[in-house]
Amino acid sequence: MKKLVIAVMGAAFLAAPVAFAQKKTLVVGMGSADAGKLDPHLTSTTPDKGLLNWMFNGLVRLKPGSINPEFIEPDLAESWTSNAAGTEWTFKIRRGVQCHHGYGEFTADDAVYSIKRASNKATSSFSNDFSAIDKVEAPDKYTVKITLKNPVAGFLGYVANVNGGNQVCKKAAEEMGENFAKKPIGTGPFMFAEYQPQQFVKLTANKQYFRGAPALEEIMYRYVPADSARDLAFQSGELDMIYGKQDQTWMDRTSKLPGVKVAAMEPGELSVLSLNITVKPLDDVRVRQAIAHAIDRKAIVVFKGAPRWSGRVWSSRTSRPRAVTSIRAAPGTPRSLCSSTFSSPSLPTLKPGVISRGLCSSASYSRRFGTPT
Repeated sequence: MKKLVIAVMGAAFLAAPVAFAQKKTLVVGMGSADAGKLDPHLTSTTPDKGLLNWMFNGLVRLKPGSINPEFIEPDLAESWTSNAAGTEWTFKIRRGVQCHHGYGEFTADDAVYSIKRASNKATSSFSNDFSAIDKVEAPDKYTVKITLKNPVAGFLGYVANVNGGNQVCKKAAEEMGENFAKKPIGTGPFMFAEYQPQQFVKLTANKQYFRGAPALEEIMYRYVPADSARDLAFQSGELDMIYGKQDQTWMDRTSKLPGVKVAAMEPGELSVLSLNITVKPLDDVRVRQAIAHAIDRKAIVVFKGAPRWSGRVWSSRTSRPRAVTSIRAAPGTPRSLCSSTFSSPSLPTLKPGVISRGLCSSASYSRRFGTPT
């Protein structure tokens, strides 16, 4: 089974044998040579996302210790509502949340700026995630209203504390420009303090954090790309947590070390099948429903190597698909839609991209949570 070892935004870690109650500095050993861009809307590497998670919040967040979208909870927004169609979302911003290093209170203006920034290809690596947004506005200081062009499955995931959903402080981002990636300003429990290339990034506790001051004073992210060197530093007590390996042998060996706890977080990998609903016959919801019922999800899970599956698939434009007994294929319909391509006997032999390239894309797909539309 594929697992992550204490996953933090997708990174893998494990806790070292130290008396955490007496420590005020947490030293984390990362499996990369250096930090990348410390801008949450630009970074695309797992180690950097884990680091930035300490410094930034979303409007909502995934419950700590889980990456299950069922457990989304309030973050910078204390509450939210949507219309029945799922095209208008209104978020109420917490009052009194402070941006790091004296940049003032986080308000609806900061949230509007953040979402527009995350939607802009020039300032975000995740702009496609926000392509369905029609407009973002702040009716008042603590209210954000987002209007979508069409319903988006799992929309809350896009404004959660992941990737483009991380909220930045407008004044800091505008003042710093490109330098924002070198000295990020957020609202999270820890603040950026220092960066030494190829050595470390230092964070200090945010005493004004809206959930309360952290118990730790500092977090040090040290860059140790060599697995052997990182393991040795961990065993000697030089590191408190390390970037683990998605390897069962490594997990078994490390978990036997005295006083060491290895925690696995699932799923360790997310795979999706995307359908392009702008081309025929996939523009017909009945065809998509038929595909949803024809796919043997358990066979795919076995193929990927995991022992269980979520069994969830639904459309954002209709209710969960009803049983479809038969659909007559129109002339010219690709055979892959009407053949055993989607039946369990052939699934174990499929390779990525085999299923009709022209019909499969991420254009109408929730890439974060794998919810087909």
